[in-house]
Amino acid sequence: MSRQYPCRHDRQPLSFVKHSQHALSTTPRASRTTPRASRTSPRASRTTPRASRTTPRASCTTPRATSRYLPCVALAITSLDTRYLGIPWTARAFLVHGPRGHALVECGCAVAYEGLCAQLAGLGLAPRDLSALFVTHIHLDHAGGAGHFAREGVPVFVHPRGERHLAAPERLIAGSRAVHGPRYDAFYGDPLPIAADRLHAVAHGGVVETAGLRFEAIETPGHARHHHAWLAGPADGPPEAVFTGDVLAMVSPDSDYVSVPVPPRGQVDVARRDGH
Repeated sequence: MSRQYPCRHDRQPLSFVKHSQHALSTTPRASRTTPRASRTSPRASRTTPRASRTTPRASCTTPRATSRYLPCVALAITSLDTRYLGIPWTARAFLVHGPRGHALVECGCAVAYEGLCAQLAGLGLAPRDLSALFVTHIHLDHAGGAGHFAREGVPVFVHPRGERHLAAPERLIAGSRAVHGPRYDAFYGDPLPIAADRLHAVAHGGVVETAGLRFEAIETPGHARHHHAWLAGPADGPPEAVFTGDVLAMVSPDSDYVSVPVPPRGQVDVARRDGH
């Protein structure tokens, strides 16, 4: 089994340094330095009725691009579609661009691998060009393709509780096949085992530096006991985004319904008995 981190990683031998389908800005809003001026005159009442809309709002006819920059953060991040369950943009992987390379956060199911490779190729990249892959947790819709990227030489960083399941995914495969039945092969696929020299467990507060970027692991149990959020930013600056995986909430495309993906109590008790 590989060592737990804090670590520094730049596609070179690792050295230690000082002690997570969502990305949210962490840059604080500038504080107000002057008080807001009080209103000295009453607001003028509307004397004419608001014009009614005479033309319907144009519908979007242009298909979505296979990748796009997220506008909410200064950090350069391209969102990639993993087509979970065959539905566009139901789940995503995130390509984080650094001054010395690129890192991937999440990778979707094993069946998403070829589609991700095609999207990377559209950006002039191949899997072997990635400096690192960070997964928030080991569920197949987030980490099922991790072994495919590791096979191309990409180091994978994961919560310590999930490390053994990525190294030897037989139990993960058996459990997923039992849950998903005939849909498993079409929508999930078998994850590949990851060799020890490509698999790295990162404890809470551990830091990985790669491609001129800094990723810090934040313990975020709730959806799963092997769940991290990854706090990301430039290696020489403050964090600018956090990748929350499934611990915050989930929203499907073209839907306003927000679900909180916490497992039922019975599943939590079973997981505790099994030591997950």
